[in-house]
Amino acid sequence: MINLRNTFIAAAIAMTAFCANAQSRGDQFVKQADEALQAKEYVKARYCYLKAYEAYSGESNLDKAIPAAVNVAALYHSESYYKEAFEMLTGAEQQLSNFEKNSEKALPALHYPIARERQKMYIKLRKPDSARDHLERMATWAAAANDSSLNVDLLSAKANVYYTFGQTDKGDEAVNQLIAVYLSANDYDKANKCYKDLIDMAVKTGNVRLTARAYDKYVAWADSVAAVKADARYAALQKQYDEAQQAISDRDSSLTAKTAIIIGLIVLAAALAAGLIFVTIGMLRYMALSRRQKKQLPPRRSTTTSKTSL
Repeated sequence: MINLRNTFIAAAIAMTAFCANAQSRGDQFVKQADEALQAKEYVKARYCYLKAYEAYSGESNLDKAIPAAVNVAALYHSESYYKEAFEMLTGAEQQLSNFEKNSEKALPALHYPIARERQKMYIKLRKPDSARDHLERMATWAAAANDSSLNVDLLSAKANVYYTFGQTDKGDEAVNQLIAVYLSANDYDKANKCYKDLIDMAVKTGNVRLTARAYDKYVAWADSVAAVKADARYAALQKQYDEAQQAISDRDSSLTAKTAIIIGLIVLAAALAAGLIFVTIGMLRYMALSRRQKKQLPPRRSTTTSKTSL
């Protein structure tokens, strides 16, 4: 019985160690992939992301497996290996669908990056209908996930598709909404990057009209932001000035109150001193009067003198 129990414990420990090792291997591969990507070793990075995807998939850790698969696909189609990229995303989506079916749990936030990567490939392949179709799918996944970061990314994707395929007005609308989101959070850096990305995209596609439009919008936005920042600095300085004035006023009020208290104490002390002097004078007069009255009293006769006279 004891041996059976020890065997069970050993098996449980071994299983836990195996799971921890698989998890750590996935993380290690991702780390190696990130480092290779930084060093522009794209083949190595793709291989490491693929191994990370396999490790995470073995543990049904889809939160990490799907991003790894998307990275593999991105590195494939960056070298125009579109067939391999689509196959990678299809396999990842099939695994995700099977997991949702077995667990009876929907994971729309993980479907979104798969659709997003496909949409990027359709833009590169100049397939506007497929790109717009995936915009709709992305909007569905983003709404189901109820994730604000996905909604922001969706606006960026819309702007990219609309500008690329000549729907400038819709592109402007998407960019304006995106900028409004950034400005509402006072994130001027992201807004600035948004305009610069738009300009880069226009230059790369050779779209002269879009390039000029993007520059005009960026200059106008930069001027408006400069004015907003100046107003914000003025408001901050005004607030500091008002707070300083209030502090001075509070100190003045406090000083006035303290002065009034000191004057009151001085008056009270003077009144007490005057009262003390008055009482002292009265006592001295009483003592002097008592002495005079004592001197005016007749001297007392002694008993011996009275007997001799008799």
